[in-house]
Amino acid sequence: LVQGLTVQETITRARETFIPLMKRNLMFWIPTQFATFGFVEENLQIPVLIVCGLIWTIILSLSAGNASEGEEPAFDSAAVEANMAQLGSAE
Repeated sequence: LVQGLTVQETITRARETFIPLMKRNLMFWIPTQFATFGFVEENLQIPVLIVCGLIWTIILSLSAGNASEGEEPAFDSAAVEANMAQLGSAE
């Protein structure tokens, strides 16, 4: 099914990854939306959010790894969170 996993493996993987992904989601999108609607000109808000969506998709793709081969994520999720925190404190 999803990435070559059985239904049970897919459900187990979803249960294990939902909370960490939701935390990352909130850590990324809340500051992004705040900054975009607070500081970006109205005519540039949509393009900025499109670029942010692309960045978010890349983060998800890299952190997910390949479940069917049991690969580890391409990079450490703690490092991603630290980098996001640094970006947030720089603004």
